[in-house]
Amino acid sequence: MIRLAKKVDLISIMNIIEATRPLLIKQGSKQWNTSDKYPSLETFEKDINNNILYVMEIKNKIVAVVAISDEIDNNYNNIKKGKWLTTSNKYISIHRLAVLPSLYSKGYGLELIKFAYDLARKKHFSSLRVDTHSVNIPMKNLLLKAGFKECGIIILKRTKEDNIRVAYELIIW
Repeated sequence: MIRLAKKVDLISIMNIIEATRPLLIKQGSKQWNTSDKYPSLETFEKDINNNILYVMEIKNKIVAVVAISDEIDNNYNNIKKGKWLTTSNKYISIHRLAVLPSLYSKGYGLELIKFAYDLARKKHFSSLRVDTHSVNIPMKNLLLKAGFKECGIIILKRTKEDNIRVAYELIIW
């Protein structure tokens, strides 16, 4: 079951993030391991307050999390070494997607992406956009499996540290 996250879910959400951080380091990625401690508890509180954070539950246990936003992402305004598949600003962004590491390869990440796709379709958005670190191979493989196309490079504005990401887009309409 996928549902909007509540404040009571924050401990479970942070447990997923904290379990994921060492795996990213092991891949050679500083994603989610920079000095700004992103994503932080405050990041997820803001997501909950903005009604953009979703959790996946299995047997009443939160096993995955994702932020799905229909706000324009300013990080996506200036793409380098490529271009977006669409020129419309009517896209939905997927951010902070994480699954409990013990449940990797079970298809839960793909289910979250399908959920975002269905949400975007219902709201008549033209595409989904997402970004990830260049060495985050599991995420890159998940995005390609879901039908996303690599579009170029974006530079994150929230940090100057390890701020280059590979950008992807999936056309809906």
